Amino acid sequence: MVEKKYADAFAEVLWYLNGISKEDYNRIPIKLINFLKENASDEFDKFDYTKPLKDLKLKDESIALIDMIYLNYWCDTEEEKNEFILILNNNSQKHQDELKSIYSLNVFENKNSSVENIEANSEELALTEYNEKILDKIIRKIKEILKMFKR
Repeated sequence: MVEKKYADAFAEVLWYLNGISKEDYNRIPIKLINFLKENASDEFDKFDYTKPLKDLKLKDESIALIDMIYLNYWCDTEEEKNEFILILNNNSQKHQDELKSIYSLNVFENKNSSVENIEANSEELALTEYNEKILDKIIRKIKEILKMFKR
């Protein structure tokens, strides 16, 4: 049995394949189709497969499977395969660049602001320590007052 995310992806791919031409469908090996059918989930969000693939909200796993099918069974020439691989590589690079911009870890990006942040943080730390000392004094005074009432 496969993981749910893959079972859902298999179901989405099968649903997508229902909308393609019979000629393209027949180019896919029957073993692959049977594997998808045997492991597909019964519960998945159906979509309008008459829309272009880029407009559908498919799972990443589904898109990867369709890409694999396109590359292995629908590309007729080596040139077409190479062009498709280039497109996949460009898309992957764009995705990596987006991730880098979102999760930038460049600690040397702006040295001056880093020094200012450290100085500001040390002032906050000093204030926090000072406030804790005051809080300790207040708690101690409250305890002394409570002891006086117990006597």
